Amino acid sequence: MIEAVIFDLDGTLVNIPIDYKRLYSKIEENLQIPKIEGLTRTLETVNKDKREKAFQIWKNEELEALTKMTTNKKGMHLYKTYSNKPLALITMQGRETVNLILKELKAKFQFIITREDSLDRAEQLKIAVKKLETDPGKILIVGDRESDAMAAKNVGCNFMRV
Repeated sequence: MIEAVIFDLDGTLVNIPIDYKRLYSKIEENLQIPKIEGLTRTLETVNKDKREKAFQIWKNEELEALTKMTTNKKGMHLYKTYSNKPLALITMQGRETVNLILKELKAKFQFIITREDSLDRAEQLKIAVKKLETDPGKILIVGDRESDAMAAKNVGCNFMRV
């Protein structure tokens, strides 16, 4: 039986049309990084000052993209279905962006884990599981990517793809 649910945000509850090519280019230029192969992996390797600069650039791109954000009907249906359970949200979006999105959606979560907490999806899940104080086998992860599914398996949670 599912006792708690952890939702991913972008691609699961909403679709945020961030121009990642432009984002990567701006971060490469401002941080003097030759070529970003994976944004989160790259940012895990830079010092705190560079990471904070990258987060600011990322936030600006997110805020610009929010004007074109759409909701994911299946994801929001699942949110409403499980709204009576303890809920956590994991996302690579920044906290400020998340707060604006949740206000727009009128959605509430007991715990919110963002890129400021961790740039690693499995680590984000571990943080959420610990905060939910629930056996991982009784937690459902709702996400949209293979990396979400792999992280859920790694942590011992159930997974549903939207």
